Amino acid sequence: MSTEEKLKAAFSRALAIPGRIVTEDLSYQSIPEWDSLGHLTLIEEIECTFDININTNDVLALTSYADAKKMLAQYNIDLKN
Repeated sequence: MSTEEKLKAAFSRALAIPGRIVTEDLSYQSIPEWDSLGHLTLIEEIECTFDININTNDVLALTSYADAKKMLAQYNIDLKN
């Protein structure tokens, strides 16, 4: 499984949504599942999936799937694998 597939799966698990919904356009509060509680669940799932600790500024800045990809790059996680 590629790194991007792992990220999509993390979104799908955390938000309890089908993987097909996880696209570049997915953003915070664009679906009912991604509310404030869903956001915390998502952060925890990303941290567990990639074995990282996301700092508070990044937690607040993560407002879309595209942001999550950029954030992982800042944590030296290559999405091209």
